[in-house]
Amino acid sequence: MIKGIVQPGEMLALMGSSGSGKTTLLNALNFSINDKMLVEGNIMLNGCEADPVKMSMVSCYIQQDDLFFGTLTVQEHLVFQAMLRMDKNLSRESKMKRVYQVLQEFNLERRANVKIGIPGRIKGISGGEKRRLAFASEVKKSIKLSDFILCVQDSKMAKSIIHSLKKLTDRGKTIICTIHQPSSETFAMFDKICLLSQTKVAFFGSREDGLEFFEKNLHLKCPPFTNPADFYIDSLGIDVNDMANSQAEILTYCDKFAKSEYNLSLSKKIESVKPEYFSSPPNYTSYRSSWREQMTFLLQRSFFNYIRNRKVVLNDIIMVFVTAILGGSIYYQTGEANSGKECKFDQKSIQNVSFALFYTITVSVIFSMLAAVMAFPNEIPIYYREHKSSVYRSDTYYLSKFLIELPVYLILPSIHATIIYYMAGFNCDKNSFSVFLLTDILISNAAFSLGHILSVSTSDANLAISLTSPFIAVQMLFSGFFLRRAVRTPKFLSYIRYGSIFNYGYDLLMLNQWENVNEIECEYDIELLCLTTGGSVLNEEKIRRKNKIVYIIMLLFLNILFRIIAYVILWTKGKRSNITYNRLLKKIKSKIAINV
Repeated sequence: MIKGIVQPGEMLALMGSSGSGKTTLLNALNFSINDKMLVEGNIMLNGCEADPVKMSMVSCYIQQDDLFFGTLTVQEHLVFQAMLRMDKNLSRESKMKRVYQVLQEFNLERRANVKIGIPGRIKGISGGEKRRLAFASEVKKSIKLSDFILCVQDSKMAKSIIHSLKKLTDRGKTIICTIHQPSSETFAMFDKICLLSQTKVAFFGSREDGLEFFEKNLHLKCPPFTNPADFYIDSLGIDVNDMANSQAEILTYCDKFAKSEYNLSLSKKIESVKPEYFSSPPNYTSYRSSWREQMTFLLQRSFFNYIRNRKVVLNDIIMVFVTAILGGSIYYQTGEANSGKECKFDQKSIQNVSFALFYTITVSVIFSMLAAVMAFPNEIPIYYREHKSSVYRSDTYYLSKFLIELPVYLILPSIHATIIYYMAGFNCDKNSFSVFLLTDILISNAAFSLGHILSVSTSDANLAISLTSPFIAVQMLFSGFFLRRAVRTPKFLSYIRYGSIFNYGYDLLMLNQWENVNEIECEYDIELLCLTTGGSVLNEEKIRRKNKIVYIIMLLFLNILFRIIAYVILWTKGKRSNITYNRLLKKIKSKIAINV
């Protein structure tokens, strides 16, 4: 049973060794428990039972990792948060004024125009400044939950962070955070402590009462000149050399607290809280900004994030030029132009053209899928956090990404298609290039959308990249390039080709290349051994001429379908976590009272 009470203006430290249940308790308080974990008991807010909606109205949860768009400056990040989190009835001037106030409160005004930074790529603010920025982003909430607030901070930086939070408690805010090995000065700033061990409470109360309880009830006295925080952790730590006895001893400590007058007094305080009911306003919406405002600022952030990632932009451009020029050089002038308007092809060029077209598709698919799976997973954790905090809707986020990516994946495939088309000397018909260009754009965007599916499904860049190869391999196998359509395949496998980008892309490029070629030179004495027209090449490949428009429509359909699937997965995974009262894997028995 975990039991406690925190009042406005108080700062509570959750302490304990690794695995004691600190993070799990914070997750429970924030209703961030997954469906494999059961929470028993009550979370009381102003004496009334809380639910995810009410808790989200008054609280925020700052987790161990500081998640930001490193390409934004400190001020740009806070402006984004202010515009989408603060009351929609406030003017822009009022919101900007609040941003400047927050910068001063958290001692960030000198770093306002400095980029937040990406380790190893973009130089930015320090780790302590990032932690302060995380709290500054959530300054409006009355209750602040934080996991490992002082993680990897030096004592001076830790003291600075806690000092900033202490200013918030002076204004009536409630702070609940886990800490690990704070300095004595830092520890002295906390009002209350909750000592956990083996998911049980060893003590809950004021700092002063903690030392008194340990000395009076447990007969453990903190040595002179010893940091009380270190004393608590050492006393409640498990001795790996005598684990059984150590665990039994700590359970005894927890039982003694449960039977002590300190716990009895705590129970009376919880029961004495008078219920103060509050509910959402009649027209309450969890989003503080309109759909248009969300779209505007998400577009702005996505644009800055892409443009300022100079290495990524430069890498994309270089890759397009290198692969296009390389392919164009290998298949240089596969079809040589005559003095007239038609191109000249021979028997050897038939196979070379097929290889060149397949190379074009392969490069476009690989480049686009990798671009999606390497970039998108970095944003997904930020999306989950901000969406859960009701900063913006799923549809505005995904649509804004699509609109920013669209020009990029119109321009880059156009450059790639233009270079390789004219270097390889494909069909000279004036309309052929337009179809070739359109096909390459559709292929690239369909592959990029497929990459989005992998990204949002796994939320892990390394796993998504490892899955890219088998996905591309399956797409290739059903392209018609490796496997003739006349060859019978198992029925359950034959349906895969309907979802293959290569299937429609290769057939469409082959149709575009050969349908208007009326003559192919035959170098052999026996003409029966030759394919003398473009139509005969298409017949050999079992490609129907009348399907050209169908292939274009199917590529467009795959673009839309893959985008919808990616969005549905993103929306589903981004739904707010609710506590599940069945499927018990782990129990947390708790009664926590928080006053706002």
